Amino acid sequence: MSLQWTLAAGFLYAEIAVIFLLCLDFISAGRWKRIFNSKIVSLVHGYTSPSFYTLLVVLLLLLADSVNQMFKYRRIHEHQMEHPSGVGVSSANPSVQMFRAQRNFYISGFSLFLLLVLNRLVTILSRLAVAIAGQEAAVKQAQNASKQCERIMDENEELRRNSGSGSKTSSNAETDAEKLQQKLQEARKELEKANASMEAMKKQAESTGREYDRLLTEHAELQKEVDSGDKKDN
Repeated sequence: MSLQWTLAAGFLYAEIAVIFLLCLDFISAGRWKRIFNSKIVSLVHGYTSPSFYTLLVVLLLLLADSVNQMFKYRRIHEHQMEHPSGVGVSSANPSVQMFRAQRNFYISGFSLFLLLVLNRLVTILSRLAVAIAGQEAAVKQAQNASKQCERIMDENEELRRNSGSGSKTSSNAETDAEKLQQKLQEARKELEKANASMEAMKKQAESTGREYDRLLTEHAELQKEVDSGDKKDN
């Protein structure tokens, strides 16, 4: 295997390892978001990143080269099959070369596909971390508003008991209590929106996990083909 395809295979294995780490449950989305916001990761992550487009273009070129090699050695193989008189000891060489071209096609194709999947996973985890942070903030806001409302209501009740000349103060307290109740309702609405957003992110994460399992199965089959091809070369 030449240098560029060795690097492409190593990049493919690295993508699989990173996607496997991203699917682990014990690493929280907030911790992943802090990692994604680091300078090193931000250079590669994102559809607007020059490094991302560079990797994309390189993988596309490798994919195009592997397709070209497949068609090239397939034509040579078909030509030898049509003219068996010219077939000698080296007749198996085009078949071996075609197999290697197919192997390179799978490597570059899966690397390109997993690059897009990896970028999408990073985006989903970042959004999930933002949704969780928003939900926690909404819960705290709702709890604070509820405590303030209860405190105002208690003060209002106490003023009612002691009121004679304090009717005006009681009226102001009731107005404050109504305002706090409105804030509490708004905070509850924000909490419901945050919960709905979190559920949507969880569904996307589950869908990505199922796609990752399917890719692992295909990669295992590809690895078996590569191993069998290396045995033939030996």
